Amino acid sequence: MSPAAADPCFEHQAVMLSVDEAMSALLAQARPLSETEHTALDEVLGRVLAEDLESPINVPGFDNSAMDGYALNSHDIERAQADGLEITQRIPAGSMGNTLQPGTAARIFTGAPVPEGADTVVMQEVCRIENDRMVDVSGKPDTQRVARAEAFVKMSAKTLSLIESGGHKKGDVLTVARIAGIQAAKRCADLIPMCHPLMLTGIDIELSLNTVNNSVHIQTTCQLTGATGVEMEALTAASVSALTVYDMCKAVDRGMAIEGVRLLHKSGGRSGEWNADGET
Repeated sequence: MSPAAADPCFEHQAVMLSVDEAMSALLAQARPLSETEHTALDEVLGRVLAEDLESPINVPGFDNSAMDGYALNSHDIERAQADGLEITQRIPAGSMGNTLQPGTAARIFTGAPVPEGADTVVMQEVCRIENDRMVDVSGKPDTQRVARAEAFVKMSAKTLSLIESGGHKKGDVLTVARIAGIQAAKRCADLIPMCHPLMLTGIDIELSLNTVNNSVHIQTTCQLTGATGVEMEALTAASVSALTVYDMCKAVDRGMAIEGVRLLHKSGGRSGEWNADGET
């Protein structure tokens, strides 16, 4: 029984209706239109159409992209996978009259008209940008990709001591910097224009204190199984972690310096393994 039915304040008992009964009751209250009414668009709020409308022409009257990506001709896909295609233009939504030359690609955005000469849009997630050239990586085999990077934040002995003791007013410096690094690795494509979103399967951020040279050492590791590397994600994580250390401590030490941001290691992909000098 509904609360209304049990409440003596209600004058009438609540009645449970079937869907058909409820629909019949609603239709019985509906007032049919005596004739078709033409109403201005700015006055139709709250009204419904008396009959379906069909446009005599396609709206829009052109093929438009349903996603952000790269427009090209399907005959150039093999070339895009092997050597890449030069990106010759950007086509935002609303841009009209674009023409794509053979052997090139155009950066295209959701809703934008596909340029004349193109018949395919490749999603940005399966492309890589190298020297302003679009490389389709969808045909590459997935491999285990790993990248490690590092950065240092040099500071005064007093600032380092505050970090070690947890005495900073903003809170736990190393924990916040670690979280910032993880977030940065996930959002690398939002920060660096030529990167595209990756589904990282692992992110590790290690921060350690060096009392000999008064610095925080940051080392990041990113990994996934896919067709493109994760070097930029690891480097972005190291950089943003270092910036976060600076932000947390700047009130007591504006002379801190971020140094030595570099890639230490990468593995996977066609180029195989690479290590910085002195790294294994």
